[in-house]
Amino acid sequence: FSSGGSSSGGFSSGGFPNFQDIFSEFEDLFGMGRKEQKSFKGEDISLSVEIPFTDAVHGASKEVLVQKKTKCSTCNGNRVRPGTSPVKCTDCGGRGMIFFEKGPMSIQAQCQRCEGTGTIIKEYCSKCRGSGFESSKVKENVKIPAGVDTGQTLRMANKGHVSEGRGPPGDLLLKIKVKEDPLFKREGYDIVSEVSLSISQAALGGTVSVETLYGCVKLLVEPGTNSGDSKKLEKYGITHLPPNQNLRGNHIVNFKVVIPKHLSPRQLEIFKILQEEEKKGMA
Repeated sequence: FSSGGSSSGGFSSGGFPNFQDIFSEFEDLFGMGRKEQKSFKGEDISLSVEIPFTDAVHGASKEVLVQKKTKCSTCNGNRVRPGTSPVKCTDCGGRGMIFFEKGPMSIQAQCQRCEGTGTIIKEYCSKCRGSGFESSKVKENVKIPAGVDTGQTLRMANKGHVSEGRGPPGDLLLKIKVKEDPLFKREGYDIVSEVSLSISQAALGGTVSVETLYGCVKLLVEPGTNSGDSKKLEKYGITHLPPNQNLRGNHIVNFKVVIPKHLSPRQLEIFKILQEEEKKGMA
């Protein structure tokens, strides 16, 4: 087949249709630049939310105030002034489509005047000025899952801006920031805390009371414990996020031996005796 030569009337010099030209003509006939109401999702909303440490550990419900695009409360998104109704489009007779012939072809296209709705709005809603939307402050109840951490994002489906088409609303994305706790430090799903020991406790051992996420527990201190030594309380850490919510981290207890800066006369006497004993042991 010949591919050379110029084309005219939508056909190539070889006698076959130039489909690019035909589709271009169709595009012009269908109304390039017209506004269509397509089925697309509304825009997402992103917010930063700061929560207490205990809420991140145990989970909680939190109320968040969200500024979002919603349907107009006066016209319910219909764009029409209350008490009035749209009238039938005279161009398409209310069908939303127009029909015409292009050479040997019968063509059906969306009516450009009513944009396929079949109706024309004569009086628009004054509150939204015919847009069908308004900006509203909406309270959303957010369920904080146990185990969430700083930097993680919670997604609430269909809680974002309403769609300007026929699609579902967007999502609400909440970026979490967890406040620091004065007692506990988080390392992944583990909890780390520090317990102070007196010299006698460190040397002789015993039991100490340790504050955990789930209440106080008694912890055995081995004789000869030094600063920097630690013990692990298994499964006293943070609950994992789904789907591993049946797992829990550990609680690491770090010991710190506190040396007194001021001694009573009795304590001073005891330490001097201890000092003499240590010298004898080194001799």
